[in-house]
Amino acid sequence: MGKRIVASTHTSCRGTGEMKQIANGLVVWNEEEIIKREALVQRLVVAVKNTLYDINPAIQVFRIEAPCLIPQDWAIGHLPVYKIDTRYALRGESTKGTYWVQDQFQYKLPICLYQVNKSFRDEKSEAIRISHHRYREFWQIEFQLFYSPDTKADYHKLFVEKFKDKGFGVPVELAIKDLPPYSLKTTDLEINNVEVASLSNRTDYKVPVFEMSFGLDRLISLI
Repeated sequence: MGKRIVASTHTSCRGTGEMKQIANGLVVWNEEEIIKREALVQRLVVAVKNTLYDINPAIQVFRIEAPCLIPQDWAIGHLPVYKIDTRYALRGESTKGTYWVQDQFQYKLPICLYQVNKSFRDEKSEAIRISHHRYREFWQIEFQLFYSPDTKADYHKLFVEKFKDKGFGVPVELAIKDLPPYSLKTTDLEINNVEVASLSNRTDYKVPVFEMSFGLDRLISLI
């Protein structure tokens, strides 16, 4: 990975061997890191697909894209989002857009939809540094598996068991007091004690959703 130069004010990008922070929590990625990110996306997609197919061959997996700009009422919740105006905000995660797609197309269950795109968080700290793996604008790949309430398979348990040896972190189950407000159960994947992914049973949709959310920026930095 290229050398990381930390600065709190704007800096220009000089050459392909450096990745620069141009402001608190905003970074420029060099070509080497972009190529690494794109390869990592392919690795993750194959690993997740194979794991899901191993659990249930009937699961279909599709990639979609929804806008980063979302209606303000979608942004209401636990995430510190950037509000653009009275109508729109920048999304803090891709989940709401994926829910909207499933609402519109009503894919037959079980169906897994995923997005590879940027998310945005209005972090209040004025001392965000890339060395802490915290960003205001960052890359994610998020999978949402929609399934019937009558499904007997414990997708969360089975996925963690089958995915834990694929090289994307060590599973750490969160205590109930640490769960996100939408989650019945969450298992983080950690590398060097840094969270790089969260696997959650979400309760904020009309059918059960098992979410597999990976932070690409953190993974690039740590693997």
